[in-house]
Amino acid sequence: MPIERVQQEIADGSLDVSERATALVVETATDYASGVALLQGVRSLRDRIDSEYGPVVRSAYAAHKSAVSLRKSLDGTLEQAERCLKGKLSEWAMQRENQVAATQQEREAQIQAIAEQARQSVADGLRANGNGADAAALLAEPLALPPVPKERAVPDIGGVIHKTTWTAEVLDRDAFFRACLEEPRWMQLWQVDVKALNKMARSLKDNLTIPGVVVRKHSGITLQGRKDRNGKPE
Repeated sequence: MPIERVQQEIADGSLDVSERATALVVETATDYASGVALLQGVRSLRDRIDSEYGPVVRSAYAAHKSAVSLRKSLDGTLEQAERCLKGKLSEWAMQRENQVAATQQEREAQIQAIAEQARQSVADGLRANGNGADAAALLAEPLALPPVPKERAVPDIGGVIHKTTWTAEVLDRDAFFRACLEEPRWMQLWQVDVKALNKMARSLKDNLTIPGVVVRKHSGITLQGRKDRNGKPE
């Protein structure tokens, strides 16, 4: 059968089942049976889609997987070299930034010390001449310091962008949790492990009792023998 005709048949069947599923109202056992029949129709259509297009998809997936594996193998050595170089360059850049910052602080401290010493000398001279009030006023004024030229820590090389990032790490969980409870704006940092909660709910069911947590029961239906696209039972 031509592929165009197959596509049209599947499309028409899917639209019909979808419309009937939307219109179905389950109020009686007969309605339930009709719904199961529709569900089986959906399964039949999905099985046909898999039989028509599954081999093509699996073949394309196999080719894709092979290409990805080959690319990973070829690129692996270069990726390792790139990580190695970035690590060394970043480490040196961080050391340079710390050195430059320390030097900058030292220069600023030296300039401030010289300026304070000069101002003190002037104030001492004013006191020696009997101008104690002027000396006190001079010492009370904010100290004006000349700007210190900043040295570039990392060479500016075209095609390279140097970034500085900041990260945080929780070293004391108890202190962190207490701080979150005391400061509402930090509660957003306290994430709930929903996956772990759901696992406990599946295990303990109605017996799961945790303050602030409600256990909900959900009902579902599946068809016997139905498998997903990976061949695993649904």
